[in-house]
Amino acid sequence: MTRELKEAILGGCSDCGADGKGTGGLRGYMWKLAMEDKKTMGMLLRAILPADVKVEVTEQKTYQSLDEVKAKLVPRHRGFDSFRSA
Repeated sequence: MTRELKEAILGGCSDCGADGKGTGGLRGYMWKLAMEDKKTMGMLLRAILPADVKVEVTEQKTYQSLDEVKAKLVPRHRGFDSFRSA
């Protein structure tokens, strides 16, 4: 999509606004769209939200034994004893 086309789309939406007369500008247009066409607004949100989350590990814990791992997991997850290791 060219820069000129993007500017035309944004400008047209901004000029239209929430009431067809420019009220609220682009934000007003997006509000009206959200109220009247939730499916389209959802698609727009999906397009701008990040597809994946980047996580930075700042601390790495090394366990020496399976017993240490079990001791750490048991308080969070019940039923760990029913898990059978291969």
